Amino acid sequence: MPVRSLRAWLLKGAITKGSLFRGITRWGDVQDEALSGQVQALLVKKYAQLAGLDATLFFGHSLRAGLATSASKVAGVDGRIIIKQT
Repeated sequence: MPVRSLRAWLLKGAITKGSLFRGITRWGDVQDEALSGQVQALLVKKYAQLAGLDATLFFGHSLRAGLATSASKVAGVDGRIIIKQT
């Protein structure tokens, strides 16, 4: 399901390069510019809280940290590749 959702998002926004996290207008159009770090942090906290988690423990950086942790521990990606990507 996550892969299908990502593909649908990329298609809807005609995203072929640049930032993945972008704003949406009130008419449902995907914006060209990236969400600010502040907006990302607010969204992470909001959805952590909705998931029943302590939102004070989550930050915008949690997305990047989660990516790095999953790449290393789950997918076995070499740390040098993770550093280069992030």
